[in-house]
Amino acid sequence: MGNTVTRGGMEAAEDAVRIWHEKVGLPVEGSPVARFDPNEHGPGLAKVIEEVGELDSAAREGESLAALGKELADVLFSAISFGALLGLPVGELFAAVVQSNFSKAGPRDPETGFIPKGDSYRAPDIEAVLARAGGGA
Repeated sequence: MGNTVTRGGMEAAEDAVRIWHEKVGLPVEGSPVARFDPNEHGPGLAKVIEEVGELDSAAREGESLAALGKELADVLFSAISFGALLGLPVGELFAAVVQSNFSKAGPRDPETGFIPKGDSYRAPDIEAVLARAGGGA
């Protein structure tokens, strides 16, 4: 697989969510919004939180792998939908974070299960991604 991430599948997911937004009358921003507006964007964030809770419940209750997969897909859909509300280039943001994760030192810490950052770690340049998308924080 290498250390290069392309948008491929994520771009298709973003397109599908945009089409769904148009179908149900939800807005899709063409570029990043200036700031989060709790009244306008809050329901989208609440949906992400709700879906994460449903995934957590399914996992803790020992539901089937199919049920966990469905809940995980719901989390992804709601997260991409929230990104569309904010005009965020979710695929590019995801690629930046994955590239950053490749710079972590590894191996996995057996006590925490996390991969340590180490000296080689490079934080994702989210500001650059937003600037390319026509916005910024």
